[in-house]
Amino acid sequence: MQAIIMAAGRGTRLQTLNSETSKHMLPIAPGKPILSHTVDILPGEIDEVIFVVNHLREHIQNYFGSRYGGRRIKYALQKELNGTGGAVHVCKNLVNDNFIVVSGDDIYHPEDIKKVAQCDSYCILVHEPPAGEEIRAAVIETNGDNTIKRIVEYPDSLKSESRLINTALYKLEKNFFDYPLVPISSVEYGLPQTLVTLAKDFPINIVTATFWQVVNTPEDFARAQKLYPKLARDINK
Repeated sequence: MQAIIMAAGRGTRLQTLNSETSKHMLPIAPGKPILSHTVDILPGEIDEVIFVVNHLREHIQNYFGSRYGGRRIKYALQKELNGTGGAVHVCKNLVNDNFIVVSGDDIYHPEDIKKVAQCDSYCILVHEPPAGEEIRAAVIETNGDNTIKRIVEYPDSLKSESRLINTALYKLEKNFFDYPLVPISSVEYGLPQTLVTLAKDFPINIVTATFWQVVNTPEDFARAQKLYPKLARDINK
């Protein structure tokens, strides 16, 4: 099975930390870039990784090369930063069968990635924050049977009863490419929004995360660095 890791973004909000390093290669622990953690915890059935790259892509290519950790490594250039839907589509001719898609920005738990990889069909990993914690993100509304109904964008999500946040970790089938991408702005196409259009033909299941840390801002990154030692101990038990 293949894994597509989306790592093309510029990370404008993280450039205050180091403008000369790809945000995906920032270290969450000494000698441990974010992307290294992600690839290291992929389940055994993943034998090939496709990095979607653009900004400072040489940092990623020099680190991972053509093989890393016993896995084949390939690269797909997202020439236009046209959203997560566009990121997956540049891999269309590299994908062989069903595959997973992972955000290169965020920190995941290996058990969650494994559960998504083992889904029978389409699925999305979601995070449900503790009660009382403010949500400032799009949320996923379900049909009441663990399948997605629609995506509610922030700030409209404040009016939704759902507290299920999309973590940008997916299991997709190759027929995903048969469906037109859904635009979310004049320049971007959304992967989760496109999946909602597939839901009329295929159920899109949700899997609830045991751990997830977004890394969009310096504050997020500081929190990830603080949480990582505990996560690493849990992984190595």
